Amino acid sequence: MNSLKRAAGLVCGLVCWMATVIAADTAGRIPVIDASPPGFPVELMNQPVYRGFALVGCTVAADGSVAEAWALQASHRAFAEAAEQAIGQWRYAPADGANQREETPLRVDIVRVDFALTGTVISQTQLEASRAAFPDDDGLLPPLHMKPLAKDNVPARLAGRPPGAIAGTGKGEALLEFFIDSEGRVRLPVVLNASGPAQAEAALAAVRGWRFEAPRVEAKPASVRVRWSLTFPAG
Repeated sequence: MNSLKRAAGLVCGLVCWMATVIAADTAGRIPVIDASPPGFPVELMNQPVYRGFALVGCTVAADGSVAEAWALQASHRAFAEAAEQAIGQWRYAPADGANQREETPLRVDIVRVDFALTGTVISQTQLEASRAAFPDDDGLLPPLHMKPLAKDNVPARLAGRPPGAIAGTGKGEALLEFFIDSEGRVRLPVVLNASGPAQAEAALAAVRGWRFEAPRVEAKPASVRVRWSLTFPAG
């Protein structure tokens, strides 16, 4: 009987998800053209956990593939992992000029997944809308600090090559935005502005290899949002 209920829940989840995506088509978001919803985590089916959520940020490349999917918040690690794995396989509509990949910046989407044994519902929102405070999690995952930190409050950088070490970039600048997770790793880096495609690509290549001190907000582990300006010397 329990197996029949769970099977019915997964079928209902697919129906609910399809209805949500169809309703979102006119909301001005990045269109999703190929997606499968995450299922309720198997490891939680025999535990007294019947519902939960994951808020996943993803960077979308010019060809519509997902470059990175990372759970910004979740009520349980199993929900975070299930949502990351599923959304990491999604395909979005290609950006204009996708045949010139290096000239098209990464796009960002925020996806909220609400899990329940009776169905999984997915909704999308834009990064601008996501800057409001989100509901607190259950303490299993660190909280998210959405407002960009002041430069003096950014954790110290521990590892990674400086932009000046990248040969052939040429003189210029790049402004990036990214998250530092609770272990000090760079997540979801995007270029907000750059002197040119070469500087944008070099900046992304540099920050992806950076490592920071583990962020703490109010003396607690946290994920933080950062804006970082890079200057590339001539030569």
